[in-house]
Amino acid sequence: MKMHKNILPGAIVAMFFLACVVRFPTQHMRLSFRLVMEYGIITAAGLYIIFRVNPWIGLFLIWSIVSANFPFFNKYSYMSLNAVVLGCLWLILVHSTATAQMVRWFLNAMCAVALISCFMAALQYADLDPLFRTIGGGRDIPVGIMSNPNIGGALIAFCIAAFFRKTWCRLIPVAAVGLFMIGSMGAIISAISAGAVFWYAKS
Repeated sequence: MKMHKNILPGAIVAMFFLACVVRFPTQHMRLSFRLVMEYGIITAAGLYIIFRVNPWIGLFLIWSIVSANFPFFNKYSYMSLNAVVLGCLWLILVHSTATAQMVRWFLNAMCAVALISCFMAALQYADLDPLFRTIGGGRDIPVGIMSNPNIGGALIAFCIAAFFRKTWCRLIPVAAVGLFMIGSMGAIISAISAGAVFWYAKS
């Protein structure tokens, strides 16, 4: 995204200034001070991503501040915001160091992660997971990462676009079988949508 050369530095300095002087009247002033500082840094990082990496991801990062506080703020919403921040930090690191070879390595790693997840899902589907036991005894193992179908399905759906390459495309049916074994409809719909968009973009 094109911009005047002083917009991004000026915005980052403004976020620093506001984070240092703005206070919210609460019963926990230290927590308020810390959150204001964190949100200022997150907003500055979001602006950097908007102008230097990807505008949609930068906007998503900034909007995550809102969703972390409304309609409620608790440890789970705060942890979710931290997860988004770490993902965006990872994106910045990849973007600033990426080469064509590194991108190929990442795509290969994504395919390998998805296939390993499919293998673990098959074990769970067959009640053979060596790492999981139900509290009441017996098997009956839920299929998914940490026995969570949404997490397991989301991981495979996230990695599905990496299979749209020569040689790797032959293993798309394996990923599809893994998704159906996990049974998360959100992940299945996401994988189909992402695959369709990626296929259309390549053609």
